[in-house]
Amino acid sequence: AASVGDVARQLQLKTEWHLLDTGDEFAEPCELRTSAFGVARFEFSDGRLALGPNSRVVWEGTRLDVKHGQVVLFLKEGAASWIVEALHARTEVAAASECEIEIVSGHDSKSVVGRVLSGVAKTRWQAGTEREVRSKAFRWEFSTGEFSESELPKRDSGNEVLKRKRQQDIAQL
Repeated sequence: AASVGDVARQLQLKTEWHLLDTGDEFAEPCELRTSAFGVARFEFSDGRLALGPNSRVVWEGTRLDVKHGQVVLFLKEGAASWIVEALHARTEVAAASECEIEIVSGHDSKSVVGRVLSGVAKTRWQAGTEREVRSKAFRWEFSTGEFSESELPKRDSGNEVLKRKRQQDIAQL
């Protein structure tokens, strides 16, 4: 895979971290981490992977183990499915799909939040029931293993954003 962004790589546990430069190629398995302000993108033959700021992920073949932070995985048509694990949630992302998985820490709790932006993913908590999710958001509560699903938020078009900005500017006159 080739990298673009602010990321360090560790080949084995408790070894030195090495910064990756834009365009560096590397082999997995490895652990990757981004800085608090960094976003990293990786291109590979079957798709793309993005890591959000302050993320740590173990990448091995078609398996990602999210230790902290956020990943967005896009798989091309015909790609093998990938497994994304985070806390006790296991999500299988199918070919021709885009899925975002994030570990969210609250005051007293942690959750795994996912968004199937396109295509399909199957998710489950520990050895529980598998759920198929298509173009929706989902959440697993760490303390209870409770599952919830919701519609994805609608995205504003650029014109709607500009229109709202103009209305705000006029209101301030």
